[in-house]
Amino acid sequence: MGTIVKYIVLSYGGNVWVEDRVRGDLTQGSNFIVLLPKGD
Repeated sequence: MGTIVKYIVLSYGGNVWVEDRVRGDLTQGSNFIVLLPKGD
């Protein structure tokens, strides 16, 4: 995961991670999950 993306997401109080798209099969792509807190 790019350091810039992680820095930006964390600066907003969020979280970011990567998961296998097909669990256990690294050849089938990836899911990039970005969670940000809801704004006012």
